Amino acid sequence: MHFSIRVKIIGVFVLFAMICGTVWALSYTNLFVMHRKLELIERESRLLETIFETRRYEKKFIRRHDIDDLKRAREYAVQAEQEMDRIATELGRFAAASDFGDQIQDLQGYVRYLDSYLEGEPPLPNLSTFEARLTDMGKEISGYIEGTVHREHRLMLELFTHLRLYLFLTLTGMLVMFAAIGLFLFRYVDRPLKAIERGIAKITSGDDALIPRLPRGGEFEGLIDNLNVMIRELKRRGEVLSQQEKMASLGTLTSGVAHELNNPLNNISTSLQILIEEDGEQDPMVRKACLSECEQEVDRARDIVRSLLTFSRKQAFGIRRVRFREVVDQALRLIRGEIPAGIQVVIDVPETLEADMDPARMEQVIMNLCVNGIHAMGDTGTLTVRAWADPARSSFLFSVADTGTGIAPEDLKRIIDPFFTTKEAGKGTGLGLSVSHGIIQQHGGQIRADSKPGAGSIFTVEIKLETR
Repeated sequence: MHFSIRVKIIGVFVLFAMICGTVWALSYTNLFVMHRKLELIERESRLLETIFETRRYEKKFIRRHDIDDLKRAREYAVQAEQEMDRIATELGRFAAASDFGDQIQDLQGYVRYLDSYLEGEPPLPNLSTFEARLTDMGKEISGYIEGTVHREHRLMLELFTHLRLYLFLTLTGMLVMFAAIGLFLFRYVDRPLKAIERGIAKITSGDDALIPRLPRGGEFEGLIDNLNVMIRELKRRGEVLSQQEKMASLGTLTSGVAHELNNPLNNISTSLQILIEEDGEQDPMVRKACLSECEQEVDRARDIVRSLLTFSRKQAFGIRRVRFREVVDQALRLIRGEIPAGIQVVIDVPETLEADMDPARMEQVIMNLCVNGIHAMGDTGTLTVRAWADPARSSFLFSVADTGTGIAPEDLKRIIDPFFTTKEAGKGTGLGLSVSHGIIQQHGGQIRADSKPGAGSIFTVEIKLETR
């Protein structure tokens, strides 16, 4: 049977409360009995002192035969009888002895025996017989009271031992219970929360991997399921947003792409006009050259269209080892028509430099960064694309720098925010850098922007060399 974490916690605390309540009740009962025992011992000790006084005057009488000693002995015997009667009434149920009635009768017999001698009731025993019996009765009574006091002391020690045992069991039980509660919280609360925390940290870093289900996760299983639904939805919407940004970029690049397609079409048209005008009269070598040029321009137009189709196609995210220079060249080929004649493009990327990435998405990042730099410079400036490996940090880095107007410090903090743009209306969607940031996070990397107003900007991307 499966119980929820709430029921388990309530059950543990109910069990803990029952154990603590039982131990507390036993300890309280022990303390109460001990308190009454202490009172009983104190009063029995006073009773014993009274008996000793009775015996003392009894012995004085035997030694001196002074009738006043016998009267004093009787007074103390009566006090002892009254005290024993009060003890039996008030504390009898806490006493080790249960024969208080017999002892009270013995004391009463002792008093009557004294009275019979003092009052001269017949038949009077001789003195030696009286003294012998009086001594025996006194010994029996005092011996009984002494034994009772000793038994009460022994029982008190046993109660102390029991109380120490109860306290030890209480502390041990509490320690065991706390350890069990700690283990329970660690296993059923802390571990699931840590797993969820790691999953959320991955989400914030751009990793769209689902959070694995937890065995015996209880309520946290539902939370993890909901988080995984959220991750899938974020992934889907991120892909939709990336695709929409691609389409927006294509819309922005339409004029440049049209210009790029127009050049090969014009060249083809010119070559065909030459062939038509000089039909049958041109030199075979000239005719071959015109046809070759037409073929080259067709291939050029096909490459442009293929690049556009590849860029706009919706593809699943996939990392593979690629040559970064080819990715840069492909991105620049798409935006070539957007680059004014007064802007110089500098590419400082080794031909053999390789890295693990999704080439289509990284191409989109490079395009966004380059187009932003071009728009920031206007008609003149220098756009620099650099890439290098940093073995010390096991990282691959590339940067896109421009010599444009730069970014204001207050805007630099928001530059990655979705829909934030400093461009004029119609020249930007505010999604480029936000989508690029998401793509970089998918690669486990990070992007950093450095800029000063009037001194240009540089965007640096760092990706770990190891495949994820």
